Amino acid sequence: MTSIQEKELENIPVARRNVFVRAWSGKSLSSAVKANCIQCLGYEDISGITECTGAVCPLFLYRPYRHDKAREGAPRTETQLAAAKAAGARLLACRRNKAGA
Repeated sequence: MTSIQEKELENIPVARRNVFVRAWSGKSLSSAVKANCIQCLGYEDISGITECTGAVCPLFLYRPYRHDKAREGAPRTETQLAAAKAAGARLLACRRNKAGA
């Protein structure tokens, strides 16, 4: 973990810190997505993830805690799908780079 990440960790509620530690380690793509959602919602109330309306977020289709119906109703324009796939590919590339380092 970098010194910047260690400083940021101090601002994250204790109950949410493990998700960020796993994400920053580069070993968990799902934790990285989950950490992004938690950060977007202000760290505290993660119940909002299931009701997220941020369809312009590149990770919208990959957000955690969603119900199957939420996925079916998610907007899926070509632009949104391309953005989500690109974001996922970047996260995966980062993960692979860190694993090989």
